Amino acid sequence: MTIKTADIWRLYLFGSSKPPQKEEPFQIQRYYSKSELDELELDSDSIHASQKPQKNILNYLNTDWDTGRGSLRNSEIGLFDAFFSSLGNGISALCPDYLKIALSIKVVLTSLLMDNKFDFMKHKISINNFAGRLIRSPLHIFDSFFAVTGQTLSKMPFFTPLGFLISGFGLFNSFKNKNNNIFSTEIHYDNFIGTILRTTIHQFSSSITNNINNCLKKNFLLNIILASLSVIGIKLIPEDFKNHKINWKSLDGLLAQNLFHANDAIFASLGTNIFKRIGDSWIGLASIFTSGLGLSLLPGFIESDKLNKFLNSELIFTRVDSKLLRAVTHSLDSLIFNLGTKVGQSRVG
Repeated sequence: MTIKTADIWRLYLFGSSKPPQKEEPFQIQRYYSKSELDELELDSDSIHASQKPQKNILNYLNTDWDTGRGSLRNSEIGLFDAFFSSLGNGISALCPDYLKIALSIKVVLTSLLMDNKFDFMKHKISINNFAGRLIRSPLHIFDSFFAVTGQTLSKMPFFTPLGFLISGFGLFNSFKNKNNNIFSTEIHYDNFIGTILRTTIHQFSSSITNNINNCLKKNFLLNIILASLSVIGIKLIPEDFKNHKINWKSLDGLLAQNLFHANDAIFASLGTNIFKRIGDSWIGLASIFTSGLGLSLLPGFIESDKLNKFLNSELIFTRVDSKLLRAVTHSLDSLIFNLGTKVGQSRVG
């Protein structure tokens, strides 16, 4: 059997060596539960771009991650995503700070205006078919531009406090369930306007986490204090606030995420700081490994209702207490990640 160049290209581009054929729409709800879809920030009711018949075959080629064919297609589209992300980084590097701020404000205002004036900008763009993914690729310019811009603006004394203030208002508005102001505006992930508006919010999360990482990198004691206060806060905050579910489709919910990203950064920095102090020797590395192994085996040796209840509890992505508990695990993530990097750079690795 001879393999033709055209077959290889078709396999790379479309996930099949044969000419692409129409496929039934991918039913994501068969693979994921409601809580898992929330964590992925997906709505099973609005996955597909349109129910109207489409002429282009690309509208009928699935790009899910749950099949080998879909994974191949996603890898190929990743090339376009990476290209446009690099382009966004380059544009951000060329712009002076004042222009970055002006562009950010203009994009937000223009997006809100177009949301009310142009219906075609609300057209759903599927992330689960080939055509939708290709259309979304250029939007990565905005994504990377605003992420890099946030790191640059974090150097300005006013920007990070502004990010905390606006994010705090978002969390307050979400908790009080006030649906009559701009913070309650729904920003959908599956259209142009929603995607671009979401990317502008990356500036705040990028600025906040960048400042926290830079600050805690130099001050281990402050890192321990902030992490301890966060753990204490999990116990002290009122139950109704703990159980509050944050809507990831609304502006207030998206802004509130920035505060939890800050908490994530605190514990990730803690793991890195601990590693710096004990990871320079093989004894320290061995201690980390054996401690991790011991923690994984601990439930089998200790019969504790509280421990088992915690280990079996579901950390729901949208709930406040779950977000706070998830942050604590980032210290272990960071510690093990640094351990893997250290071992990988050694002869043993």
